[in-house]
Amino acid sequence: MTSHEKSHLLVLIAFAAISAIVTFPLILKINEGIPYGGDAFQFVWNGWWVEKALRNPELSVWWTPYQYAPHGSSLVLHDLSPMNAFMQAMMRGVVGDFAAYNLLILFHYVLAAWGSYILAYYLTGNRPASVIAGVIYGFSAHHGMHLSQLSTVSNGWIPIAVYYLLKFTRDGGSRDGVMSVLMILASALSHWYSFVFTAVVFFGFMIIGQPGLKKDVGGTNRWTRAILAWAVPVLILSPLIIAAWIAKSEVKVGWLVEMGRMYALDPVRLILPPPSNPFFGTLVKPLNHTIPGNLTEGVASIGILAGTLGIISWFRKNPLTRAWCYVGLILFLLAIGPNLTILGKATGIPGPFLLWEKIPGLNLVRVPARFVGPLTLAVGISVATMLSVYSGWYAKGFRRILVLWIIPTIIIIETLVIPIPMKGKELYHPVFEELPRIYSETTGNTEPPDLIVHFPLMPLRAQFMYQQTIHGIPTINGSLSNPPEGAVDFFYDFNWSAEYLRSIDVDMVIYQRWAVLEQGFRIPESATGPASEWAGEFVEPYIFFSEIMGLKIGYEDENLTVFVL
Repeated sequence: MTSHEKSHLLVLIAFAAISAIVTFPLILKINEGIPYGGDAFQFVWNGWWVEKALRNPELSVWWTPYQYAPHGSSLVLHDLSPMNAFMQAMMRGVVGDFAAYNLLILFHYVLAAWGSYILAYYLTGNRPASVIAGVIYGFSAHHGMHLSQLSTVSNGWIPIAVYYLLKFTRDGGSRDGVMSVLMILASALSHWYSFVFTAVVFFGFMIIGQPGLKKDVGGTNRWTRAILAWAVPVLILSPLIIAAWIAKSEVKVGWLVEMGRMYALDPVRLILPPPSNPFFGTLVKPLNHTIPGNLTEGVASIGILAGTLGIISWFRKNPLTRAWCYVGLILFLLAIGPNLTILGKATGIPGPFLLWEKIPGLNLVRVPARFVGPLTLAVGISVATMLSVYSGWYAKGFRRILVLWIIPTIIIIETLVIPIPMKGKELYHPVFEELPRIYSETTGNTEPPDLIVHFPLMPLRAQFMYQQTIHGIPTINGSLSNPPEGAVDFFYDFNWSAEYLRSIDVDMVIYQRWAVLEQGFRIPESATGPASEWAGEFVEPYIFFSEIMGLKIGYEDENLTVFVL
């Protein structure tokens, strides 16, 4: 191994060690829970579902009868993240659901930092500056705040795809061409957003920044290779892209779009530390009420130091640095959403997202705040290219230590979001594995139940999907990220009469008492028809099922009741 390769390996090992630190205490609770957030359990279900679908030729990965049963639901626009779900499916039988999820979290941290480092090193040839790029992107607060969304943290494919695309368009090597296609596919199959972001970053730099590339090639060859590198994965993905296009045209739930628009970047949040930062979080807590949307989408800190370096890079005449600054500006303008907001106050200044959301295909990205991810990448690369110009200043001694160790450390400290809240085991109840036995003992039927209603009914929320991976029985309720219109209507217009429950072969009602009380869910006492016709006093589901509907109790303890029809 050459000294050059050893240096790269040491950087990779350092990134792996940092990943364990910035996700604390995840490494210590690898199979006890997952980073808490409603969406995390949806991704646990994704791994279970993909494994089940791949093992059963009668099932399709892209359609499930297990959610919103008996209607079922398409998974084309659901945040299935098939790349991650497949890796989970391969691991979960060996290490368990939680460990599979957590290992992927650590993997994606390393991948993002390493990808940004490699891209910066390719552009600059400067290792200390490239390490800073890897730290800014790989360990950003935006990354840390999305640990409950496995698809969103899969952003490491973006810089690696851009790296191979730039190499291929410059040199035309077949290996780089193949790797470009594979990395584009990896980004698309991790998240549609990553697919779009890769295109925006790459083509943005192709248009603005190619003159700054060393050993530049002729423009015609460059663009021919770029189009070829994208045409192949688009052709491979075309069946899925067409299906997504059709599915999106059928999704008419307007509030889903409006909900996405409210998650936008507040520019001040780029320099303010995250509220959960262990060092500086308490300083900004009085401003928490100004965070747009929620903490997950609204926190976008890159830190004061990284932000300052990014601003300085704007005033450098290096064409490579300037190009990445302009790419970052494009992403920044898209991230602010339809209207610029400063500390919770609307300014009335419109943003280009108003046009973006009208462009077919691109409007799959309906959450402007997600542009903060690739924006952080652009900041990291622009800072690296700027610092590389002054490499002689920090070639050795304390100045090299400053750039290689002290600056990255300060950036990490500024954007830390530890301790990561973990949750999981408390949602598990042993009775879920015994539902067929309870059903058999209560009814005398030796066949497992066909369909259950699982309370609390939480449409579009995923906290309780982990239970689905255990009992594996189709449920009335669903928690998919983009269910079709029919499934949502089915859920809200559900007829709660015992006669109707029996008519669609519902065998069980699982009522999780603490969760219902926590969420404040109630069923109307006079629920004999569709939701639109509900009237009367609201009662606890337990009273509704046991006293009003007269369902038989098959199992009961202080946390859980299983009713059998």
